[in-house]
Amino acid sequence: MKIGVRTELGKALVRQFGADGEFWDDRQCLLERSGRQWVVSPVAGTTNETLVNGKTLTASHALRQGDQIAVGRQTKGVVKLPLTARGR
Repeated sequence: MKIGVRTELGKALVRQFGADGEFWDDRQCLLERSGRQWVVSPVAGTTNETLVNGKTLTASHALRQGDQIAVGRQTKGVVKLPLTARGR
């Protein structure tokens, strides 16, 4: 998956990773570059909550190596999107 400077993560993009993508909203969260960091932000009105490392995402969060984005409290680690963010 190629991620640009500002990318909306949602059902259409995540579906390529398998059937668990059905739990994502069309617009689940926003991933964008801010300086030398990648930041994930929640989108208001989603059906299932966005989690970063198992914690509900309520505000923008700077990602670090090894962080995991998941959707829905009941996933218990099933619907995860492991990302490796590399800056240049």
